[in-house]
Amino acid sequence: MNIILEQDSNALMGEVVIVDIQTRYIDFNIVDENGNRINWENIHIERLFLDEDGKEDSEDIDLKYINENNPYRIYWSSDDGLQDKDGNPLKKTMLRIKAKGYEEPIIITVKRPKHHSKKTIRFKHKKEK
Repeated sequence: MNIILEQDSNALMGEVVIVDIQTRYIDFNIVDENGNRINWENIHIERLFLDEDGKEDSEDIDLKYINENNPYRIYWSSDDGLQDKDGNPLKKTMLRIKAKGYEEPIIITVKRPKHHSKKTIRFKHKKEK
């Protein structure tokens, strides 16, 4: 369970206000073909969807660095990119994950986690023919 604390000017001095508890998230372990973790600054994640005209569109997803054990995380319930137009969390979505130095992005479909889940994404360089 993650608790995000924010300062509230209306709160009494010495009090802590709990704004949001993030219980739905996905931890990503994003590695290269040798199993080495790719630096989070070289990773870009976006949600793919069809717009009103039926054309492919995308929206950036905020990737957070957590720690060595659970390196990269997206919070399902707080990221605007993982909500529908009414602000409700999506039940599932398609993500495109890009890594600097790799031509081909990886596209995956993920379901909204009940609490949290973990996924390993492995990038591979194309073999030249």
